[in-house]
Amino acid sequence: MQKESEAIDNIFNPFTILAIDDDRKVLKMIERSLSGERYRVVTAESAEAGWGILREIPVDMVISDFLMPGGMTGLELLRQINREYPDILTVLQSGYANLWLAMEAINTAGVYKMIQKPWKPVEFANTVRNALETYRLVQEQESHKHQAKVQEAELQALERWHPGITRVERDAEGYYIVLPDPDLEQEGSEARR
Repeated sequence: MQKESEAIDNIFNPFTILAIDDDRKVLKMIERSLSGERYRVVTAESAEAGWGILREIPVDMVISDFLMPGGMTGLELLRQINREYPDILTVLQSGYANLWLAMEAINTAGVYKMIQKPWKPVEFANTVRNALETYRLVQEQESHKHQAKVQEAELQALERWHPGITRVERDAEGYYIVLPDPDLEQEGSEARR
């Protein structure tokens, strides 16, 4: 029964976002800012708690604060996520943002975007929406590439088993030319005997 409810949940909430910040007010603002969207928002109050959640549920996006108390900063967490879960989209938010931090986050942790605190809820929601749309398009493109490779391999195998089967001929106007199959003609003449 749990699997069925998860499947239904995924239909109505196509993306799961993990928001990590030691400030509960910021987490509530994130939830409110994204409440009009069809996202499942999960929260954690430390990098370690966020890492534990990542181990338990599939996540599409992680939004992490930079400075948090404890052993791991948000940037360190996003580096670890980039190493172990490279398909997860990551966003770093900070009230102490500067050019060095932004470059470090992008270059060493593969961060998609850096958001400066305080942010406006509408702008925040737009940033998340745009990031997830880009993420969805990239995933879709990767799926199409994989499907094309599989189909190409199938065509090559078919051509090996039946040489010439994938060759298509067209007439001068571009219409397909259907050539008679000698095996079918032979079967037809044998059936008439």
